[in-house]
Amino acid sequence: MPGSSRLSVGTILLGIFALVVVIRASISLFPMYRDYWLLDQLLEQTELVDDVRNAPYINDIKSIIIGRLAIENLSVPTSDMLLTQSSESIRLVWTYEVRDHFAGNIDFVSTFQIKKEYLR
Repeated sequence: MPGSSRLSVGTILLGIFALVVVIRASISLFPMYRDYWLLDQLLEQTELVDDVRNAPYINDIKSIIIGRLAIENLSVPTSDMLLTQSSESIRLVWTYEVRDHFAGNIDFVSTFQIKKEYLR
């Protein structure tokens, strides 16, 4: 019929494929960003800040943070956590990368960086 707008089978299949890709991307990316947000909140908590301020050595501070990650069940790589200590502050720079398989040979890769400074 002239003037009628119909969707072809190809258009419907393309729309379904696009919807599946968006849903799969959300399933992969949401946990990455949720863990980043939770980690940022964890590093701001008063109890952790007090423990970090009172710890005498850098290794003690790393152990405190890693212990809190285990308690909160956060799976964040800790190998690139960089802590520097001066007489008036402790500086944390933490850059980490999270990968999640998407399809075939395609991965989602997100890089996060957290910078915190704790005054003594």
